[in-house]
Amino acid sequence: IEKKYGEKTVDIDTVLRHEDIYELARHFTVGETYFLREFAQFELMQNIILPKFSGKTVKICSAACSIGCEAYTIAAVIKSYNKVHFGQYPVAYQIDAFDISAEAINTAREGKYSEHTLREDGAKYHHLLDGFVEKTANGFQVTDQLKEHINFWVHNILEGLEHDKYDIVFFRNALIYFTNYARSSAVDILAHTLTGDGVLFVGISETTTVDHKLLVQKHINNIFYHKKKLLEITEVPHIEEKPAAQNTPPIDPREIVEILQQNRKGERTPSAIASLIIKELGRDNIKTDSLLTELEAIDSSVYTKFLRGDYFFYSQMNENAVKSYELACALDDSFWPSFYRVVSIAEINDKASVPYHINRAIKSIEKGRNMGYEVFMGGFSPDNYRAVL
Repeated sequence: IEKKYGEKTVDIDTVLRHEDIYELARHFTVGETYFLREFAQFELMQNIILPKFSGKTVKICSAACSIGCEAYTIAAVIKSYNKVHFGQYPVAYQIDAFDISAEAINTAREGKYSEHTLREDGAKYHHLLDGFVEKTANGFQVTDQLKEHINFWVHNILEGLEHDKYDIVFFRNALIYFTNYARSSAVDILAHTLTGDGVLFVGISETTTVDHKLLVQKHINNIFYHKKKLLEITEVPHIEEKPAAQNTPPIDPREIVEILQQNRKGERTPSAIASLIIKELGRDNIKTDSLLTELEAIDSSVYTKFLRGDYFFYSQMNENAVKSYELACALDDSFWPSFYRVVSIAEINDKASVPYHINRAIKSIEKGRNMGYEVFMGGFSPDNYRAVL
């Protein structure tokens, strides 16, 4: 701060602007990295995981990638695998690599490295880089062929990652810099970004620090990794998919508003039943459940899933509520009430996941702010809920 602003008095909000946070991070992180580091994990990927993606595309994330040595090592391993298995269906790949340091990412994109990034650790695997690096006066340059299918960008892991995106995630030798709370948040984000059968690799010394309900620790020949659990999907009462009756009009949030404002009675359209449920939620559980059963017989939309979730929510059946809300989230990522409710429950049951769910909810609000969904949330505007988040 002194180097940038001198001795003058500076308002803290000025110092903590977004770009300054990333600049500060550069001074606080070590960024120690080199090619082919802890290669046993890459061997496991090559021998056990890649064969499952023959003829398919594997999506890989190199998180906290520093100057990119890890991402390029992953690419070299896959290219070597395809070469060895020439004549079979190759493994296509996409590697996303990010780091909080813009300077490190610029180095990664440029692909110019010193000799120090090739060490004795992994020396017997140096041949994997043959044809993919070119000698320079001070080290070597990565070729365009190795750069292909790698996307580098500046990102903070605690700002979240897309749900169910990656088959393999490397997040090695970074958790040691995190506080306990930040570590839990990061692991939760990583667990959710893995696909249903995804694999997480952390640093050798960090294995015992990973504890998450979605991850199970495994090892092969003393090579440790974490695998996402294949969760058994259980049916939640009353939310099974049912075909809508012919000529049944869909639920319309704006029609619900009209019905509530005009206090219209006696109608049995999906919107009319939904309006009755909204009025009864938290008051009469038996009547609400009966109305929901009637609605579910003629409508299986995101709105019905959400209302069933609200029934569970007001009945303090949070586990079932989350299942219903997540079904609604999966049906429509712009239906922000369901994402907001998940945040509310996470604050009670799973605080480590709150930052991740907040990011999801804010993105949903941005997409659905003008859709009239506030009728499901007491009429308060999406901007009000965004401010709360």
